[in-house]
Amino acid sequence: MKKHLGATIGAVVLAPLMAMSLAGPANAVAEEWDMPDLTGMTLAAALSTVTSAAENTQLLPAVFNTTGPTQQISNQTNWYVCYQYPKADTEMTAKTKVSLGVRRPDTDCWS
Repeated sequence: MKKHLGATIGAVVLAPLMAMSLAGPANAVAEEWDMPDLTGMTLAAALSTVTSAAENTQLLPAVFNTTGPTQQISNQTNWYVCYQYPKADTEMTAKTKVSLGVRRPDTDCWS
């Protein structure tokens, strides 16, 4: 009986402390931020910029080739952003869907 009582008291005392320690990192993430202007940047720079603006919120932008068929993008420095959604200065949250239209260096954005 004493063991069960000790375990119960320990759980009651430790639960709020654990909750506070877990809440700390979550509070460090921005809840809202403005979408930066990414057009003209390399894909690598654009992804870094939007991640920094979002204070490391996990964003997975949809990336598509504006100049042709779907391609695997293995080198993000060889692609340039032509299009972004949402547009620059739009207020965003972690639930906002981000899309980036990209092109190769030797092509136009929509050809």
